[in-house]
Amino acid sequence: MNKRLGIFVMVLAVLSLPAHLVAGPVDDYLKVVSADSDGLILEIQVPAPDIEAVWEGGVLYHRMTVPGLGTTADVGRPQLPLKGALIGVPGTDKPDIEVLASDSLTLPDYNIYPVPRPVLVDEDDREKRLTYEFVKDTEAYHIDAFVPSRIAEIGFTGFMRDQRVARMKLFPFQFNPITGELRYHYRITVRVNFNGQPQTAATYLMSVTGKKAERPSAKGRNGAYEGLLKGLLLNYDQIRQ
Repeated sequence: MNKRLGIFVMVLAVLSLPAHLVAGPVDDYLKVVSADSDGLILEIQVPAPDIEAVWEGGVLYHRMTVPGLGTTADVGRPQLPLKGALIGVPGTDKPDIEVLASDSLTLPDYNIYPVPRPVLVDEDDREKRLTYEFVKDTEAYHIDAFVPSRIAEIGFTGFMRDQRVARMKLFPFQFNPITGELRYHYRITVRVNFNGQPQTAATYLMSVTGKKAERPSAKGRNGAYEGLLKGLLLNYDQIRQ
């Protein structure tokens, strides 16, 4: 077993985190704790990551992955696991998110691998192959602070036909490039606050264009599109009732 992964497993055992999270089923980490007309409370429990040692230019880096989680995507900056989720929102304004609680560990002696740059390489006259090249943003690795600076944020908002949606991001790992410390938030509880007055896509388009939009038919409301929303929205039962 990788030495650092072994440390993670031992610490989690001491902290009595549920055993299935150490083993790491793909997803099932993020749960809706409660929901009401003003917002919802969510909790994520994050299993120990897989850690791979990678050598570049004689320097040892640590590449982290967690099944079911994506990673940050800023080329050259530390590549850290993140959890994204799509939520339905009723308000006219962008929702905000606040961290209610976070259980974390701070571990020393890490050097997180930077996000590589995707490159298309010519295989022959007709084919190209996608590969990745090592890139390091030296300024990003001279920041004496934990990055990302926040462990929860709301990204874009928009409409999926008649449903307003927002993308939420959770960052359970933060890294300080100067000290080499890795902060591991193995349990995070957040609240998403809905803002503004309830608004549908139809009323939004009316306010912007002055034109009335047709309301989705009952068939569309209950058909394949509704099944798509049910699979995408974390709070489907709350927002589509």
